[in-house]
Amino acid sequence: MIKELTVKEALRLLELDYYEYKELDNINDIYLNAVSILRGEPYKQYKMNTRLLKSLAEKDTILSKKENGVRLFSIKSVAEYLIDIRLLEQHFIPITEAMRKIGVDSTTSPRYYIQKFLYLEENNFCKVAKLNSKINYNNYFIARAGFETFLKSHISIPEAADVSGINVGSLVTDWVKIQKPIIKFGHARNLHFIDRTEFDEYKLIKLKYRNAKKNGYSRTAAAIELGLYPAMFKKVIEEYSLTPIYLHDNKSVKEYQMFLETNDIEFLKEEQEKLWKQAIENYYTREEAKYLLGLSELSSYYNFTTVPIPALIRIDRDKRLLKRNGIQNFYLKSEIDSYKKKKSAVDGTRDIIYRMVGDPFFVFVTAVNDMNLTFSTEAIETSELWKKYVRRKLKKSKANNYGLSNTIKRLLGATEVLILNTLDKELSENTEKELNLKIFNDRSIPSTFREEIVFFIRMINKNAEKHGKKIFNLNSINYKFQNQDNTNNKTIYTIEEYIMLLDFVSDIDKHKKKAIDETISAIEGFRDIKYASSWLYTLLHLNNAWRHYDITLFPRIDLSRTRVTNLEWLKDNDITQEEAESIVNQVKAMSFIHSKTKKKRYFFCSDELVIPFAYAAIICELKCRASSPHSGRIIDFTHVSRKFKQLYRNEFFSGLEETFQFKSKKMNRTLISYMYNVIKKVTMRNPLEITKFLRTHSDEEVTNIYTDIPQEHIDFITRQLFEVGYFGYAYDILSELLIGTPPDDRLERTNRSLHIKQLFGDVLHLEKTAGYLNALSKEREVTREVLQGYTDKELKGLSDVIKLGQQPAKDEGYHCLFNHCRFEEVECKYCPFAVIHIYTLSQLGITATERVKEFTDKFPKTSKEGEKTRLTNRMYSQLFLIKQAVNRFGDEVVSEYMPEGLKNFREELDKLPSVLEYATIKLK
Repeated sequence: MIKELTVKEALRLLELDYYEYKELDNINDIYLNAVSILRGEPYKQYKMNTRLLKSLAEKDTILSKKENGVRLFSIKSVAEYLIDIRLLEQHFIPITEAMRKIGVDSTTSPRYYIQKFLYLEENNFCKVAKLNSKINYNNYFIARAGFETFLKSHISIPEAADVSGINVGSLVTDWVKIQKPIIKFGHARNLHFIDRTEFDEYKLIKLKYRNAKKNGYSRTAAAIELGLYPAMFKKVIEEYSLTPIYLHDNKSVKEYQMFLETNDIEFLKEEQEKLWKQAIENYYTREEAKYLLGLSELSSYYNFTTVPIPALIRIDRDKRLLKRNGIQNFYLKSEIDSYKKKKSAVDGTRDIIYRMVGDPFFVFVTAVNDMNLTFSTEAIETSELWKKYVRRKLKKSKANNYGLSNTIKRLLGATEVLILNTLDKELSENTEKELNLKIFNDRSIPSTFREEIVFFIRMINKNAEKHGKKIFNLNSINYKFQNQDNTNNKTIYTIEEYIMLLDFVSDIDKHKKKAIDETISAIEGFRDIKYASSWLYTLLHLNNAWRHYDITLFPRIDLSRTRVTNLEWLKDNDITQEEAESIVNQVKAMSFIHSKTKKKRYFFCSDELVIPFAYAAIICELKCRASSPHSGRIIDFTHVSRKFKQLYRNEFFSGLEETFQFKSKKMNRTLISYMYNVIKKVTMRNPLEITKFLRTHSDEEVTNIYTDIPQEHIDFITRQLFEVGYFGYAYDILSELLIGTPPDDRLERTNRSLHIKQLFGDVLHLEKTAGYLNALSKEREVTREVLQGYTDKELKGLSDVIKLGQQPAKDEGYHCLFNHCRFEEVECKYCPFAVIHIYTLSQLGITATERVKEFTDKFPKTSKEGEKTRLTNRMYSQLFLIKQAVNRFGDEVVSEYMPEGLKNFREELDKLPSVLEYATIKLK
């Protein structure tokens, strides 16, 4: 409730600083009755009457007294009242007038608006007074100056909309969003007022907003224009102190409601170009640095200087993918290039070892010189002792080239550490505490380097003892050797585990799509989990007892005989069985060398894995073409030792039981153990030699491992481990005697082979052996006569041992019908009693091509009949073997083994003249 005031009290609300009653100072106060007082003109003006005078007297507004029963009123107090009214009219306006000024209908009762005006008072716009008596029918008055100021400083919403050309509804919506007050004197829009200054600011922003919306960029569009993620563009705005134009700044504002002027975006684009150019010239990304240095990670050990990537160039461009959140820093080109130059000597040691014949110590010294590693003149003794230590270590090493490479790299790293820590004195002049502080407490130095230095210190101690010098207390050196497990785990996978894994990797539906999707993602610069490489790596282990390192060297493949063009095509299409077999045959025709023993190794892929293998190999090849086209291998485990990292394992084997752990050595032991025991069970012979040949490694890993393969699994297991691939006249005669005359048709020959298997049981699935045979038949009838002298049991036994790769021969890739060679002076390839394996076709193809070239070059130039016969027979002997291989395997398979393909080979033959009269070997 508002308190009622006298006029005088109302005036005091304004805190006026002048005195209005001074004109009455000289007037003597007299009392008159009401009639006498009301005769004056001023009284009529203010509509004063006897009742009002009495009311004012009762409220002590004017003075009065009674004489002789008549009420008399003080003239002076009445005059003061009139002055107060005059001042009231000067400084206040009636509420009805105020209502009219804001546009309220004059017929509306003031009562409804009293609270509206009180709001003005509460917000310090103007005073509101409620008089204890009405003046001209009004007892609510509004301070004039304050109200007029309010009217000048505010504008009604309709008027504001009119002067700005903004729709009333839009204006109201915007005003609510910018959270500015709207003073409402009623429901009608024309009674809604807003601050004029705020409105003028709003008009400018609105105009700017309209222009920016029309000609500029929304924040979302600007981010797209600059190639930035919206969140990153927000950082750009902050960094460059840009002010997006928007009508309100509360939390409900959306990106598309914020706009930037074209000038701002043009400036940012120019700045972006400048920064990008600087980045290209001066910096590498993390991925670029890792690729250049051949590292899987850039750990703190390398201590490279990093520079935060400016938010403005966190874009994907020029094959630099900088948008991802994980990419934070650039690396100085100068540092990376310098380190690469330095590192190239270290990385080159492996190539030097493989290419250079000589002492590994010479390789070490060469690398030291290439890297400009030199001990200071203060550490001459340390330098000499270190050379002695390195020479002795490398001389004693029995590691293969790869192992020697790693040893030399480790020694080079230790050399750097020693050089840096002997700049001012010999290593032996340091205390144990100093060595700990400089070397052994520094965890940024790889443990292998520190370990090497501990061994070196042991040698220094021995040398010092001989000369009676100070020795180090090794117990005070802060280095503990890693506990190594010397139990030499000889476990293998169970049959159930092997079959489970084989079923897992054969699941095309599971692996194909994921391998393709992950590969595309990796090519685009996102996280690379090496899914396709993991698939191929595991597949190769299931049929081939190859070491980890040899598997990671798996070579590039040719896709020209398939329809595959790219990953997107492969994603939507399936390869055919013929295309898959073409890939497999292509690999079979390749030459593989064991990295340690330098012996040949051979590729095998069982029928169950042909299509999975082809998919995995194709995806890896396509990734290699996109990411590292100059690489010679397609399994891209990027660690220096090409580790099958735990991250890759977890991703690939996520669908298998958690307890299953894939290990390369364990799988190799498993395959060799299976081969060993299957061969032993079937042939009753010692399979040691064949396991050594297949593994191209020592037999000690398998001689103490035995697993009894259940009969229900033996057929399946042998299909995974042994290759059907024998041909030649001796093999044909053996098959003929076991089942009857072989038909000419190759399909029928294949069906006959299946009958042989049925005759002797599924154990003859062991025909898929990894033996390697060749034969050239000159005296067929002799071979037939020898085999006809065998009993059926002997023929079956001979067939088994040949198909399991157990029958001996002088030359690799052949098996003899006899246990001991009867013709030592004859090469296996010319012997009628030799059986040849498909893998030998590669050499046969090369030899046949050479024989045709030899014939083409020499036959026309000789006039000697004997020489012509020799050249003709040499050529025909090879053509005879090629013909036998074609009869056995077909054109497409054999073509993979020919240097220029079978078609080109035949075209060359067609150019030759007929020379059958010179041949004593006939092709039948």
